[in-house]
Amino acid sequence: MDNLLLKYVIRKCFVKLRDTISLCYICGDLYKNNALDEKDFIEFLESKDATPRSTELFLLKTLPKQCTFETFREIISIHYDFLLEDIDKCRQEYRAPERPVLNKIETKARLIAVKQYYDIKRKHWNGNIEDFETFLGDTNKTYEARIESIRHWNKLHSKDDLTLLNDELTMIADMYFKSMILKWRHEIGKTNPTLARMKELRSILQDIIPKTSVPQLYTMSICGQYALAMRAVGDIDEASRNIYVAKQLSAEIPNCREKLSILSTESNTEWERSARKGLIDGTEKERLIGLVKESRIANRELNSNKSQTECQDELRAAADFDNATIIVEALIRVGIDDKGRNLAEVDVTKTDLQEAKRCFDHIEQKRHWHILSDRWKIIYFLAKGKVSHLLNITSDAEEFIVCARQHAAKVPYLAEIKQNADTFKL
Repeated sequence: MDNLLLKYVIRKCFVKLRDTISLCYICGDLYKNNALDEKDFIEFLESKDATPRSTELFLLKTLPKQCTFETFREIISIHYDFLLEDIDKCRQEYRAPERPVLNKIETKARLIAVKQYYDIKRKHWNGNIEDFETFLGDTNKTYEARIESIRHWNKLHSKDDLTLLNDELTMIADMYFKSMILKWRHEIGKTNPTLARMKELRSILQDIIPKTSVPQLYTMSICGQYALAMRAVGDIDEASRNIYVAKQLSAEIPNCREKLSILSTESNTEWERSARKGLIDGTEKERLIGLVKESRIANRELNSNKSQTECQDELRAAADFDNATIIVEALIRVGIDDKGRNLAEVDVTKTDLQEAKRCFDHIEQKRHWHILSDRWKIIYFLAKGKVSHLLNITSDAEEFIVCARQHAAKVPYLAEIKQNADTFKL
């Protein structure tokens, strides 16, 4: 696995890393996090060579094989946190080399599938689950029927019929893929997802990809979606690995809604990783907010590049994404995660409160509040309650928590967020 960012950081910080790091402190953690293969780990354990030369070889030759920057940074934060400032500075300076861009992702099949996706998403989130399941079942039957027809006409060597059937199959495959992504997201959000079920859904989608109009785009999408699933089942390391793969694939794909989803998953995953370890200090907050702002900028750039005749669904999706990043920035500031859990150990400064208020002022504008999704409204009220509590305005704090719980009670999904709202303690 060629991690160009990690190689860049090693090169820029090489002398300091070589003179500071003791391999005995980091190799075990690297192996545990699947960032060091078994052969190299055993070689290290059997070696008695602890000279600077061995460290140099390890940094240049062994470490970049399968370690990601994110994993390396996390391990450094445990043993050598004083190196983080230099490492993060290099991360900000890094510019990935330009790669050939896959220009044509707006295929006819994908455009139709995206429109259908928004149509069924509206039904789905309005509670018409039965209609959605019927649509999905019918699409699956049509998809399988086209595959069977292609097998039949292949045997008859009917070129004209095969061309038509393959074109029809591509249209259906894109639609089926997007629909299954929505089903996957529904199961992650509403149920208690299991690893076995998440792998099953991934397998179904991987089987569809070769029939779609843009296989590389949809492969990237699966990696991002599986990262979201792994975060839901509690495997943050596996989530990070899939995000890394998705971002490698995304380098050859122009900005699109699927890429934005991966950036959002990355920032939320990094946020949860830091929260689990109790590592959210001022520096870490700024790093996490930097990831959130990166996704916000990409969303605004995507929206600005669209024509004035863009469909209302896409405009709504862009506005939803923008609002979500602003809410997330406020949550990081005040120490609440994106599932509504209060991170009591996070220190909240006066600057954090001022910046959170700026975010709240944006969301409270009528045009933004009107379209804000239920998930973010619930967590918004929790965040407002915590801010009021920190400002010693007890009556307002209690009122906002009650509002969050009342709003959560009206929502038939979002089980984890509803539970966190019901048990939220300041």
